[in-house]
Amino acid sequence: MKHEKNSLYDSLYNAVISILCVGGAIALFNAFSEMILSFLPHMSPFFEGTVRGLMEMTAGCKVFSGDLSPLSAAMCCFLVTFGGSCVLMQQLTFLTRTGVKPLPFVAVKFLQGLLAGALCFFAARLVM
Repeated sequence: MKHEKNSLYDSLYNAVISILCVGGAIALFNAFSEMILSFLPHMSPFFEGTVRGLMEMTAGCKVFSGDLSPLSAAMCCFLVTFGGSCVLMQQLTFLTRTGVKPLPFVAVKFLQGLLAGALCFFAARLVM
């Protein structure tokens, strides 16, 4: 007897595994940032937001959201565009089968982040 492929099951299974991978990466990189920051007492909110954001983007943006300045807005824009280590790992995990080379991908993401941050900084200076 021939075994039929169950596309619905395969789709649901792959979706759940993907969600678990993303959630696991977020938890892992949040733990990494906590470990790094535990060795660096008495730091400025800007430095804390940068460290947290380079590890896990949303944690850094949360720190920067407490300061309404053009620099904080630019850093949030950079982090959302670049993604931080956690988002980059997730993207590279899903892109491995596509032939995307990791180093050029990360370099382009970093340059995009710098450009977006710079544009946001100048735009925020006009309105703030």
